[in-house]
Amino acid sequence: MLAERLKPGGEVTIATDQDVDLKLDVLSDKVDEMPNVILKGDCDRKDVLSDVETQVWQETHRDVSVVIKLMEVYEHLNDGHRLVGLMVREGELAQYFGVSILFRKEDELLIKLAAIGQPRPTWGVKQAVKKVADLILKNHSGLQLVSTTVG
Repeated sequence: MLAERLKPGGEVTIATDQDVDLKLDVLSDKVDEMPNVILKGDCDRKDVLSDVETQVWQETHRDVSVVIKLMEVYEHLNDGHRLVGLMVREGELAQYFGVSILFRKEDELLIKLAAIGQPRPTWGVKQAVKKVADLILKNHSGLQLVSTTVG
């Protein structure tokens, strides 16, 4: 919820009378733009993630274990867009959400968070969007990265 309400560069102060040791590193990243990637070039849209299998990536960010799992890929019936089901676990925070792959114009793909799941745009969620884009780039040499908000 903080990530949805906090403006870029904003700060949060949490006060409690309880003696607790909270690890909030996962949510301490500044809230920037929502994660998205634009790819451009030649590819056959019916082949985009058509034969991908479950993928799991494990990383560490600020001493927090991060697991990103690509679970499934769905194809929209009318327009061929894709919906990728993902799970991201950052420490104790687990988020299940979708990433949309939208075919724009003849030669452009937009990869962004889907409305499904309404994830908080944490470091792990941003990396999940990047991982989907990296998978597509790996399998489609005719595509190039045009822009990204996930570095």
